Amino acid sequence: MKALLAPLAELADYEEIRKNRTKENGMIQISGCVNTQKIHLLSGIGSGCGYKLVVFSNEEKAKKAYEEYLLFGEETYLYPARDLLFYYADIKGKTLTNRRMEVLRAIAEKKKEGLCSKTIALYGGEPFLANNYDMICYITKKGKELGFSFSVISNGYDIDKYLDFLKDNKIFSFQITLDGISDIQNTRKPHWKNKDSFEKITSNIDHLLKLGFYVVIRINLDYYTLSRIDQLLLFFKERGWYNYENFEAYYALLRKDVVAKDETYKVVKKRLSQVELFKAYYRHKEEGRLDQKIKCQDYGTYRFLKSLITGHILPYKGSFCGSQTGNIIFDPLGDLYSCWDVVGIPEYSIGKYMPTLEFDKIKFKKWFYSDLSESFKCSNCKYVLTCGGGCIIASLRDIGTIQFGNCNNYPKLFNNMVKVIYDECVKNSMENE
Repeated sequence: MKALLAPLAELADYEEIRKNRTKENGMIQISGCVNTQKIHLLSGIGSGCGYKLVVFSNEEKAKKAYEEYLLFGEETYLYPARDLLFYYADIKGKTLTNRRMEVLRAIAEKKKEGLCSKTIALYGGEPFLANNYDMICYITKKGKELGFSFSVISNGYDIDKYLDFLKDNKIFSFQITLDGISDIQNTRKPHWKNKDSFEKITSNIDHLLKLGFYVVIRINLDYYTLSRIDQLLLFFKERGWYNYENFEAYYALLRKDVVAKDETYKVVKKRLSQVELFKAYYRHKEEGRLDQKIKCQDYGTYRFLKSLITGHILPYKGSFCGSQTGNIIFDPLGDLYSCWDVVGIPEYSIGKYMPTLEFDKIKFKKWFYSDLSESFKCSNCKYVLTCGGGCIIASLRDIGTIQFGNCNNYPKLFNNMVKVIYDECVKNSMENE
């Protein structure tokens, strides 16, 4: 190491820069063109820094520099991004990760008191990228020590890179999305480099099921994919997935994304409604086209009506989902969000957890302290305590603001489901007596 850094002593300004750097704490920015010949300079000047962030113009340069920098410190990490490739070297250790784990430890203390969930959800982007292997191993190790299990929302493509790791860590459950059979999936969600999205993902689902992991398949449906659903269901059957107790799939609406305020909302074709999805699902069920492991996204309406008809305790809803009742999502950059659909869009962040935990009081109140009475439509609706006011993110998708009353024809859905639940729970029981 000394031999590699010795030539720097010949630079007139080198020692002066090092002395000045140590006089004050804070962030140092060095601008200029970075190449592999300057890596020793970065290491020498930055010696003792908590971490370094070097931005390269392209991936090849970053990878070459990464290999060079390994000579100066083993605790070196390469962080890829789609447009820029960030090279991050933490000489003192995994500083950012340690800070995240401090947050998890605090949550763990609440868990012991029964005040929080026992499950950590890993969400993206894509958490199980091949390049994330070391980080996933580290987070899992710390999570296990704290008594947590993990749920993962994944595209499923790189799962095969984790199989040996997963065999020793049976604390995961997975949700993986399929838009349809091979040609649909490979067209709508192609891999950035290869053309084997469907084949690779379904092969990895095979591996997960055989290892005993609980796997839920979300089937994104619009008018076209719904017209070809039988092909996908036949694939499930031929693959033998219905034979696994740890397998489940469900019909779900294909929704448009939430976009940042400075982006343009795209005009889209008419989308499948929740009522249409429900009717299609139960029509398929009545026609015997569905295995019992295939469910339908209905936001708890089936459970409520079944409880109502069978005389059980009713699960009334004062809100639509956890984004309004305390759901907090930690993103890798240190920001906090309440809803999965807006992670990564800064204007919807409710606070930060790095370097210290702090909430934006106005945004926090907007998400967690709004209630159904604020909506004239909801407060005058007899279905409000079963609907919960609807998904407030639906308004962001449609008009760019957060508000209640996005019920997606919930009264019509409710009335359609009453007959179905009655037939299932009452009529069929009477006929069998």
